[in-house]
Amino acid sequence: MATWKKVIVSGSDVSQLNNDLNYARQLVDGQVLSGSFTGSFVGDGSLLTGVSASLNESLTLGDGLNGGSFDGNTAVTATVNLDGTTLKVGASGVAVNELGVDTAQLAADAVDGTKIADLAVDTEHLAASAVETAKINDLAVTDAKLAADSVTLGKIADAAFSVTVSGDAAGTADIGADDVAVSISLADGSVDTAELVDEAVTFVKLSPAAVVTSVEGISPATTGSDDNLATTKAVKDYVDNNVTAQDLDIAGDSGTGAVDLDSQSLTVAGGSGLLSAASGQVITLDISASGVTNAMLQGAIANDKLVNDSVTLGSTEVDLGTTAASIAGLTLTGAVGSGSFSGSFQGDGSLLTDVVGTIENALTDGNGIADFTYDGSAGVAIAAEVSGSTLTVGAAGLAVNAGGVTAVELASDSVITSKILDANVTNAKLANSVIEVTDGSNATEIALGQSITFAGTANEATVVEGAGTITVGLPDDVTITQDLTVSRNLVVQGTASFQHTEDLAIADRFILLASGSTSAGDGGIVVQQTGQDVGEVFAFDAATERWAIADAFDASQNVFTPDAFMANVSTGNASSNTAINALVDDRYESKGNLFVGDDEGIWIYS
Repeated sequence: MATWKKVIVSGSDVSQLNNDLNYARQLVDGQVLSGSFTGSFVGDGSLLTGVSASLNESLTLGDGLNGGSFDGNTAVTATVNLDGTTLKVGASGVAVNELGVDTAQLAADAVDGTKIADLAVDTEHLAASAVETAKINDLAVTDAKLAADSVTLGKIADAAFSVTVSGDAAGTADIGADDVAVSISLADGSVDTAELVDEAVTFVKLSPAAVVTSVEGISPATTGSDDNLATTKAVKDYVDNNVTAQDLDIAGDSGTGAVDLDSQSLTVAGGSGLLSAASGQVITLDISASGVTNAMLQGAIANDKLVNDSVTLGSTEVDLGTTAASIAGLTLTGAVGSGSFSGSFQGDGSLLTDVVGTIENALTDGNGIADFTYDGSAGVAIAAEVSGSTLTVGAAGLAVNAGGVTAVELASDSVITSKILDANVTNAKLANSVIEVTDGSNATEIALGQSITFAGTANEATVVEGAGTITVGLPDDVTITQDLTVSRNLVVQGTASFQHTEDLAIADRFILLASGSTSAGDGGIVVQQTGQDVGEVFAFDAATERWAIADAFDASQNVFTPDAFMANVSTGNASSNTAINALVDDRYESKGNLFVGDDEGIWIYS
């Protein structure tokens, strides 16, 4: 009698099997099993070998690092990517190259006294002409910062060295013949008679330009000379004829005026609420008793100048000019309020204005935007971030710097027709001034500016031009006299008739065979072999209600005799012959069919 029988396989639970054949042996304590294993495992895995781990996400290296990505399968060594001119990598890490910092890397006034250790700068650590005055804060490099013989002539940029000699009234500065040549000049008015010893200034100490050698008159045309004196008559004539004839030009918030210095006076008049009074060389301005109005004081008086500088709402005191985060002890009934509000609100909010909501996620910057974070609580100005070499940001927005686009920024073929003035490029200037029209066998060159005609074939293709667009289509009735290859889907909405078909692809998920049948019967697919209409059949056997196969089947027949059957696999929560019989449909209780229980036990019907 055929029943469901348990099949023992690797990993099966054999506790329910008869052990008459002794094929299930007891494991000896401490015995080590070898072989392959897949699935879940619970217990001590210390003796397992060949166990590999996998990573959910690969580790990738960002800018400044070399090595690629690490997925756990292949070892990767990450290294620092340096240009090699200013930095180097050694056993102790990344460091600055010797002589790697020159004037290009130093910002203006970047080096001050606090950045340089005593005697830290010697000649080996200065590149030639590396020190410019613009790179050093004033008086930042003192004698204590320089090692002995550290500053040589080659370490000082041209025009970077200057000497200042100073002292008090009693000091002296002796510069010998072997000293550095120094030119000392005095500022205007810096030396008075108290600073000079008797007979200290002699003619030989004076520049020839400082000695008066003659007397001349004064006139507007006189160019003047450092070594001539004007006569008193010449000075009086110049004042009478020029100075007294001058005007004093004046201007107000609106309007302008002039005062003749010889005959007129300047009047400073008070405006609305303002009085003026002159005494000697002083003009005093004062506010009249009724000159100050509320409009003039608006915004000018601070709260601490007021007797009452706050208001009380409910039990909450609010300073003038401030906003209260909450109001306690205030009850409004039937009132329409205005002002600011924060917190929870229930009710009709149709009359609320300036309502500010909160956002759950902050807006942050991305590439090309300067760093910022916006969470809705405060205004943020967002600015574009540009390198500055080719682009600039101004009030009108992003723009290309004047001269910012060079040959480096221009991509190949970047200059297109719209960038060239009309009629400036003729066919003769073009490397390719014709279009070659070809069908693969024949070719014709058409010069630019001439027409190309597209023609359709009768009953096969139509060609229509409209608004510069050529549309190639099919006529209502198409006749194809040769082969037709369809690379994608072919949809036939009418009746399709095929005499011979190769490499058939059907988009439908289910194929209906014997669609005209009204009774049960056999049916399937025949693969022709050596004889016409005869081959291997895969079909449904109606007598046994099973799928089967057979060979040497004549496709013109309506029934077949199976040579072998396909095994069906049923599943469910059952672990005995009785339970499986109750669970599985009777049609699947046929020889060779399988059942796999939820406990992963495998059964065969035989």
